[in-house]
Amino acid sequence: MVEKWRFKGKEIEEELRKMPDRDVRRILRVASRFCVKNGGTPVMYKTAREVEMACYFDEPVSFFIGSFYGVVDMGHVRLVTPADISEFKVPEGWHVDVGDYEEKVYGFSVKLTYTPELGVWTIRVGALKRKPVSLD
Repeated sequence: MVEKWRFKGKEIEEELRKMPDRDVRRILRVASRFCVKNGGTPVMYKTAREVEMACYFDEPVSFFIGSFYGVVDMGHVRLVTPADISEFKVPEGWHVDVGDYEEKVYGFSVKLTYTPELGVWTIRVGALKRKPVSLD
């Protein structure tokens, strides 16, 4: 069984400061701040190989992420709601799997997975279509 940790509120910033990879910290900070600016609640989940920043909204919103799949030479991922837009740079050589426009979502997720055998990071960004049962 994989051990999984969950962080909320100020715990997120504290945990981000401990992460050794600067690009991972930067991407997760952008996702967390975008979430808060749009009235969402950020929650971070972490395992040994994976870290995820999930954002939950009380009411459904329209959400758009630029659609892309593959290995990045140089690129950006854009997060868009009707109220705001934000983006983060994707480091060269990272794998990216990004969703598309969604109506009435209850949040979004930015998941970063490291594969040590290949020395590669993968970013998955997608919409959360169901309201969470509880954030406690």
